[in-house]
Amino acid sequence: MHQRGRNNNFLASSHAEETIKKRNEATAKRTKKISCYDTQGRLLKTYRSAGEAAIDKGISESRIRQIAAGYELTAGGFAWRYGAEKNIDFAKKLQHKRERYKLLMGKPVTQYNMNGKRLAIFPTLKDASAATGVNRSDLTNCIKGKRASALGYLWREGHGGARIDTSGVLTGESLRSIRKKKAVAQYTKDGRFIRNFESVKAAAVSIGVNNATLSGALHGASRYCGGFNWKFVKVEE
Repeated sequence: MHQRGRNNNFLASSHAEETIKKRNEATAKRTKKISCYDTQGRLLKTYRSAGEAAIDKGISESRIRQIAAGYELTAGGFAWRYGAEKNIDFAKKLQHKRERYKLLMGKPVTQYNMNGKRLAIFPTLKDASAATGVNRSDLTNCIKGKRASALGYLWREGHGGARIDTSGVLTGESLRSIRKKKAVAQYTKDGRFIRNFESVKAAAVSIGVNNATLSGALHGASRYCGGFNWKFVKVEE
């Protein structure tokens, strides 16, 4: 307005010039150099302002400012930082974002020793598998309760406490002996159900025969032994 002579009646010339000077100084203070980098962190170009960079790259100025402020990683396929550093550690920034994403979106898993003491918390099953060498399917089965342990460790889903109760956890020989047990059902000759037994041994004792004799009958064609018919019972998990 002052340059065009439209404010002569409103402000004295010296006042207008002072106002313009202050405005330009304030604008200069707000304007920051901003640099463009490739995804390897190498400097490509430095601009006087985000506005100038936006015009040159055809990217939203606000988007460039968001990247420079650290809210996101890239805009237009480039990294952006205030200042004119020759190189930036983009790989570290990318890794940090990945770790943060895993913390926010991943399903954590906690590792315990066989005494129930917490050893570590991993952000995902993949991280737990990579760090300990435990197969991911085995980890999943532990978490779902389909198996007690994997590679000598107990596993729980989520951020577990410092200790867990292991009094009800069966491992080693105790677990193997239970797994060896196969429930069997006893029937009359004409096929009427009588009762179930938790194991072949228990059934054999009830009719006074040897374990091997009853086991052979169960695996044979007739499945007849001691005056009764027998078959294995399918136990649902």
